[in-house]
Amino acid sequence: MSYQEVILEDRSQLADYSDAFNKVGNSKDVENLEWLHFKNPLGCTYTLILKDIDAIAAIYASVPVKFNVLEKTLTACQSLDTLTAESHRGKGLFVSGAKSVYNRCSENDISFVYGFPNSSSVHGFKKHLDWEFLGPVPFIFKAFRINYFLRKLF
Repeated sequence: MSYQEVILEDRSQLADYSDAFNKVGNSKDVENLEWLHFKNPLGCTYTLILKDIDAIAAIYASVPVKFNVLEKTLTACQSLDTLTAESHRGKGLFVSGAKSVYNRCSENDISFVYGFPNSSSVHGFKKHLDWEFLGPVPFIFKAFRINYFLRKLF
């Protein structure tokens, strides 16, 4: 099966993007997606949608961010949304989508991509995309409404 590569460039694509994530139980509000992909202060994201005949098969999205490294400001990207529809898994779409996005990032002077992969995708990032594991990220927080967290845990 061949897939059509679609660069996210139009707000009209956001409803399908949101629906693809909602189908796997990861709710994505269209208004939040619009801000992230079209209104954020650093410009549009580097996002690729792979489609089969009538539906989204996979998404790989990264958002630009500024980093200060050794007193120099660099533009990087945070890898933030990855999805492969269940019926399209095992076909290399995650890897091909990521590589396509990375090529666009490189062409646009993005210095590096970083992310916080979940347990389902960390293996693919390391094995197929040559990411370096830098170690555990400290997780700290200040709770203002502890009931919110307690409801999520229990």
